[in-house]
Amino acid sequence: MNPHVDFHVHTLFSADGRSSMEDQCRRAVELGLQEVAFTEHLDLQPDDPFFGFYNREAYEAEFVRCQALFDGRLTLRRGVEVTYQQEFHDQIVNWLTGYPYDYVIGSVHAVRMEALFREDLYRRWTVRDTYTWYYEELERAARSGLFSALGHLDLPKRYSYHIYGPVPWTDYREQVEAVLKAAVATGTGIEINTSGLASRARETFPGPGVVALYRRLGGEVLTIGSDAHGTDQLGFGLSEAVAIAREAGFPAVATFSTRQPVLIPLE
Repeated sequence: MNPHVDFHVHTLFSADGRSSMEDQCRRAVELGLQEVAFTEHLDLQPDDPFFGFYNREAYEAEFVRCQALFDGRLTLRRGVEVTYQQEFHDQIVNWLTGYPYDYVIGSVHAVRMEALFREDLYRRWTVRDTYTWYYEELERAARSGLFSALGHLDLPKRYSYHIYGPVPWTDYREQVEAVLKAAVATGTGIEINTSGLASRARETFPGPGVVALYRRLGGEVLTIGSDAHGTDQLGFGLSEAVAIAREAGFPAVATFSTRQPVLIPLE
């Protein structure tokens, strides 16, 4: 069976979101999705352009309203996408305490206090520095055990492809293995983020090779998500993600409820 889920979705409660939660729900029903996780951005670096935007109280009120509005047609999950930075580790712990999240993505969007979406970063840093420092921070996120899953592994290729060109993950195999081994050890999943299929790289984040390696290392928790910021992106590439999961040998993909994985068989 194909899981009809999208576990990485943004709304207007994210600073870069373009669609309301209700509109995303309506589109999900149109697409035949059965379960969606709304994973809004939490950014804690004070000079980050998204800093202070996340309003959990307003999010909760709208979540409850949409949950009632779409009851029986769509299952909604409370989520958050945390920008992991070691400098803000304790603040992240505080944010995740005492709120009933179903699903928490840990993503590295910044390295050494510099945002990865800035093109000038890739003109100032070498490809070796960029990926070495990125995977170092991602390994810290994996070792923290704070997250349900790690978001869009190898994210720099989204923003640097036109500068660095293709960067094979095998060039950093040792670091990638360290990240995945840490994830397995802490029970942290990874996601197949399909937004990369629409980027210059034309590949999911991470690509099939890394997904297969995670499985060989003992990984069991694999989620799929479009990283949709608008209704036009919702559900994008999910069939391709399922095919990658199957090829890697996963018998199931995961959704989450109250921070616990729920496995949906692929066959």
